[in-house]
Amino acid sequence: MNQQIKQKKNLSFYVIIILTVITIIVISMIILFQYGAISDKAVITDYSVTTTYSTQECIKEAINVITHETTCIVWGPKYHSVPGFYKNLPDDADNIGYKVTFNVGNKAGQYLDVIGIKVIFCDANDNELCSELTSVYDVPNSYAKRSSVTIYETSTNFFNIIEKVRFEVIID
Repeated sequence: MNQQIKQKKNLSFYVIIILTVITIIVISMIILFQYGAISDKAVITDYSVTTTYSTQECIKEAINVITHETTCIVWGPKYHSVPGFYKNLPDDADNIGYKVTFNVGNKAGQYLDVIGIKVIFCDANDNELCSELTSVYDVPNSYAKRSSVTIYETSTNFFNIIEKVRFEVIID
């Protein structure tokens, strides 16, 4: 008899623990979706990707008055931008980066102070390789704001296999 009472107490204890955990999970999900930690209150309406890089080129030339030969006297960077994840860069390309420019639209029905955006860089199979976080501030209702992030070749070991980008929108 004493053994049966102990088993019933243990069973009741486990049921209470399980119900408590389920309640916490449900309440957490309600809070996340109602108060916008991750929600559909803002969306990425469009985006573009460009590959940016620089090359060293002659900025200022001088002409020898006797031989009439042109000589470069000042070298400097020339900046280039190519649409997409461009891989066939010149050998002398420097400061190579991928710039993602996007519009984030407010569809919350109210003014949003901050919209967090996680830009996720992926390989061809949509596996996350690296990401950048940014914030867009002061977005009126039904309004879209433009923003951008840039990652550089030197900031990730996966730069050369990045082929896709996706977004996570986070509302505080």
